[in-house]
Amino acid sequence: MKSVSVQNVSNFLKLGAILCLSIVLGACSDSTKVVGDPGPIIITQPPETPEALGVIVNGVILESGTTNIISEATISFYEDGQVATNILDVDSGEGVPSTAAENGSFQVAINDVNSVDEFTVKVSALGYFDKLASVSIPDDAQVVQIVIELLSSQIDAVSTKSRVDDVNGSTVAADISLSSDDETAADTTIGKGEVLIPQGIQFVDENENLVEVTSVKLEVSFIESQEAQTPEEESVSIAELIPEGLNSDAAVEKVLVPIGLTEVNLTDQDGT
Repeated sequence: MKSVSVQNVSNFLKLGAILCLSIVLGACSDSTKVVGDPGPIIITQPPETPEALGVIVNGVILESGTTNIISEATISFYEDGQVATNILDVDSGEGVPSTAAENGSFQVAINDVNSVDEFTVKVSALGYFDKLASVSIPDDAQVVQIVIELLSSQIDAVSTKSRVDDVNGSTVAADISLSSDDETAADTTIGKGEVLIPQGIQFVDENENLVEVTSVKLEVSFIESQEAQTPEEESVSIAELIPEGLNSDAAVEKVLVPIGLTEVNLTDQDGT
């Protein structure tokens, strides 16, 4: 029997270890090999979070004396008598001088409550009288709820008449007059409203530039307070229509009580 020395066994083991290490290193070298140029590394930045809106204003439009909602209404916003610039759309954050009621409600926002502590809304809807209302924003408010009621123009306490006249230019050629009291129809009001646009009046825009029109439509409505005579009838209060603030002076000894209101609408052939 041939004998193997311990020294030879040791040499074999060392050689085997070196071969194994070479194989492992070779495998590692192949697995980390980069093929081609990976190109520049692009780090995508997350989008900036928009600034949270300051105050949310929720509004509901109802028919006066009922709980019926008025779905097709237009709401316009004003600040100090001018078209509002700080009333914003809730979704986009963009300024909205006016908006439409959806299912009898609307929602807008005010980004900086320090810039707006009060604004005015004007609500218009077909078959109803326009309504102006002031909205105050408390200092610590996050949500403001308002309810605006419109008075129907189809009630006995209202008389409305209209006429259309050709103009074909920017100057009224002849007097245009109209009264809400039509003798050919049964009167539902005691008083009446009248308006006269005299000959020579010119139509201009907000910059005093002449405006050419083809025709104009003049509409005059008179509304007066009436008490209901039967439970089925609806009483009419002019206080629901007049702009707010006429009796705001606490120093006034006599409170003004409205008994009638005349509303005049003048539009051109395009409805402006």
